[in-house]
Amino acid sequence: PLFQVQWLVDNFEPAEGCSLRRSTLYSFYLQHCSDQKLEAVNPASFGKLIRSVFLGLRTRRLGTRGNSKYHYYGIRVKQNSSLNAFSDEHGGLTFRGNNAFANFKNRRWSTSNDGSSPENKPNINDQSYSSQSESTLSQADTKQFIHENNSLIINESIQMDANIQLPDGVTQDDIKRFEGIYKDHCLKLFDVITTLDFGSVEQIWLQFWSHSGRDETIPLALFHSICSLNSVQDFIKNSDYQLYQQSVERLIADILSPMPTSATQAIRTFGKSVDGWLRAALGHLPERLKTIKLTIINAFAMTLRRYTSINHLA
Repeated sequence: PLFQVQWLVDNFEPAEGCSLRRSTLYSFYLQHCSDQKLEAVNPASFGKLIRSVFLGLRTRRLGTRGNSKYHYYGIRVKQNSSLNAFSDEHGGLTFRGNNAFANFKNRRWSTSNDGSSPENKPNINDQSYSSQSESTLSQADTKQFIHENNSLIINESIQMDANIQLPDGVTQDDIKRFEGIYKDHCLKLFDVITTLDFGSVEQIWLQFWSHSGRDETIPLALFHSICSLNSVQDFIKNSDYQLYQQSVERLIADILSPMPTSATQAIRTFGKSVDGWLRAALGHLPERLKTIKLTIINAFAMTLRRYTSINHLA
């Protein structure tokens, strides 16, 4: 589309001897689409577009051994571009405002490229993986997944309509307290997922959602009343998208970089288990909330299977 071409011309220029990380450039593009409320194309289509605008653009893998990334070679950000205000920290862009993936992740996870439901798509080379427990992971295998900056960022809050009538016994303070404990819950999940401690995920879900194991910071009846609110369910949905999007980006930072076979097998075994674990934990929660959470977790599992399959083939 014309707006994409114009944005590229306004912000980038050919420059021999200069390079720009491919994922960084695509993140710039996603942020632009998010700010302008525009539909983003997928990375493959964006790659074709940028090559049509900057003829002769080459791709190189640059960086130290074991930590190299794909770069576009022969391009740079213009000196007068507003993109120079962004920084690239720990391999990911730091933007002002909302998460750059917030508007894109929904479309990418909820449907495949042809618009069909992800669960109806075939798994790539699925038979090449054996069912192997994550307990076979060695310390060396897990080391590459552990980062000092192992933090989750959730830019969400519960947006309550001032005119809405709250259920009996529920106060605004209760809702704010729920927001805090849910973000803590997401952080716990992120920590164990990104360090490949997949066996702890089921217990964390049970502890949070189940009456038998949950921390009684909020009494069970009050907890269910809060979860029945659409605005709370929307907050949970958006938080989950950010949790699992960032988990994928941390687990498989570069889909073409080698990964230990035991790690890819553990990730795939985890992906096959999450639906049953979460269904058991959600119990008698509102149906809309269960549908939201199960849809997202199954999209997450499908993404893990697809990415590890492509990694294995590569």
